[in-house]
Amino acid sequence: MDAPTLSVSAEKNPGDPFDIRVDIVHPTPADVFPAATMVRRLAQHGEAIRGIHGHLEGVPINEEINALRFIIGMVKEQNASLRGSIKTMEAIDTITRRQDKRARTELKRQLTLVQESQRQDQENFRKLQEFVTSQLGRHSQMHCFRIYGTEGVVSLSQWVEKMESFFHISGCVVENQEIFKKKLTDKYCPKGEIKKLEIELWNLKVKGNDVG
Repeated sequence: MDAPTLSVSAEKNPGDPFDIRVDIVHPTPADVFPAATMVRRLAQHGEAIRGIHGHLEGVPINEEINALRFIIGMVKEQNASLRGSIKTMEAIDTITRRQDKRARTELKRQLTLVQESQRQDQENFRKLQEFVTSQLGRHSQMHCFRIYGTEGVVSLSQWVEKMESFFHISGCVVENQEIFKKKLTDKYCPKGEIKKLEIELWNLKVKGNDVG
């Protein structure tokens, strides 16, 4: 497209006024989008659209959607299972805490019973010790329970029965009885004295005396 022209005329003297004439030429509008070009481009666009449509038809959209739905279903099931596991673990933890609390309570109760039993045993032991000491004082002149005739045997038998009765009434455990037995034997009835008692008892039986 031709540009407009501007014609200027003036006298030789540049200081004089001059006239300016402008001729504007309007170019003929050109055909920017000819009909043939439009038809060709429309055909190209249509062909491209058909190609895209054909490609999309070849893609297994339904299969992909079904696969995605299956995966989503599996994820939901896993989430539900996980929530169930969490609830189960919370329930187990609650039960464990309850059982632990009960176990500690029972342990404290058993410990209290043991301590009370030990205290009672110590008290019984003290009473038994006092009783034995008082009883032994009565026989201190017998020099290790020397027995003379049936009278001494009967007296000793009665003393033993009294001791056994005291053991039973006081609830003295077997362990404490064994401790006292050893102490009595070691202190008041050495092996030599026991042997003498056995010999004397045998002699009494041989003579026909009833020492039962």
